[in-house]
Amino acid sequence: MRRNKILLLCVGIVVFFSSMAWGENIKQTKNDKTIYVCKMGTIAPEHLGWASLIKDMVNPGIDKATNGRVVLDWYYGGKMGDDTDILAKMRNGQLQGGGFSGHGMVILCPEMTLFALPFMFNNYDEVEYVYSKMRPRINEWFEKRGYHLVILAEQGFDQIYSTKHEIRTLDDIKKSRF
Repeated sequence: MRRNKILLLCVGIVVFFSSMAWGENIKQTKNDKTIYVCKMGTIAPEHLGWASLIKDMVNPGIDKATNGRVVLDWYYGGKMGDDTDILAKMRNGQLQGGGFSGHGMVILCPEMTLFALPFMFNNYDEVEYVYSKMRPRINEWFEKRGYHLVILAEQGFDQIYSTKHEIRTLDDIKKSRF
């Protein structure tokens, strides 16, 4: 039987849900409503960066979309290991999902390296435009690996700085010493 997995990418996070271990994670509430608790791991520290978006956007979104029937139990700050460890724990059923860095996302779907090329985007409008045009193809990349992309958003720009001159192109880098 093929197990469906759902993928969310939110600000550089990839969140997976897998049906493989949900049966073991069911609990009953007082009003006899079945609740599915999904154990999730991430390297993000609990109170910093995109982890706060998990609390502010992802968790409430899942709660609303499932009428409170799915609860995400997050293990922050690398408590479940790094991206590779979290993926392994998902595969063996210890975790039902995880939030991943850009590196973890590339481990899952090497084609996503495309979005890490330096100097590819100048601003968030360009990122959003390319994502909107490429979304069907990106979905295919993940689906061929058994995942379904639900949300895709950018993490931010990596930047290179110099005290001597502006660095915006490959030629600028060639002129610099590191």
